[in-house]
Amino acid sequence: MSFFKDKVVIVTGSTQGIGKSIAQKLVERGAKVTINGRNGQKLEQTQGLLTGIGHEVLPVQGDISLMEDCQRLVEATLEQHGRVDILITNAGINMLGKVAESDPEYLKKVMDVNFFGCLFPFKAAFDALKASEGNFLMVGSIAGFHGLPMNTMYSASKMALTALAQGLRTELAPHNITVGHAYVGMTEVEPGKTVLDTQGNPVPKPKFQIKPEPIENVSTRILKMVEKGTFQQVFTPMGKVNYVMSRLFPSVVQAVLKRNFKRVEEDVEGEK
Repeated sequence: MSFFKDKVVIVTGSTQGIGKSIAQKLVERGAKVTINGRNGQKLEQTQGLLTGIGHEVLPVQGDISLMEDCQRLVEATLEQHGRVDILITNAGINMLGKVAESDPEYLKKVMDVNFFGCLFPFKAAFDALKASEGNFLMVGSIAGFHGLPMNTMYSASKMALTALAQGLRTELAPHNITVGHAYVGMTEVEPGKTVLDTQGNPVPKPKFQIKPEPIENVSTRILKMVEKGTFQQVFTPMGKVNYVMSRLFPSVVQAVLKRNFKRVEEDVEGEK
């Protein structure tokens, strides 16, 4: 029997990409899944896809950077199923460009979605997770190992998740709530995927210069972390190298970033 059979799982940011793949694998394994996203049309389409597999899916539209929407997300799940066993926070946005040239509203938005978009759903689900002695997993990024120029706010928001995961791991141990943090590397994106420019306008996501990891592989590894109760895992060989280098040789990493900054700047500016 699957570990996830009849488990009640909330997955944020689950209308596309990694989150959508996680939700699909969960319903295939017999879980009762609550999906979430801001776009109502995408949410409806995802619900149709997943229920077509033949399993129970609850769609709850909302912005996970707002505490009231997170409370509504959890309340709807509790009303439907009576408990929450697993919370996976996956929603996130990216912003490219120089911080000094960026609109403060959108600098804040990146932190609101990527950091508080993990913290607020957890806050809303805490009592339910305590009752079920459940599992809370945050989908982070290898971009959180070292501040990346032209991607500074995204790096900062993902780096903040490390401290959050470490602190919660200790705080939640007495309640038998398992905490996990997945450092995801460069992953395939769906057609039409966008990021924000310095003024908050959606622009095409730059093409990867190295081969990205398939979404299916990433979602499978994330669910394996949940099943095993793994606290931390770094994805992709490049991610593992970056992890070691940033911890042991941060000055070398900084020197490489400085040397390549002009090229990175041109790549980002070229996407506008």
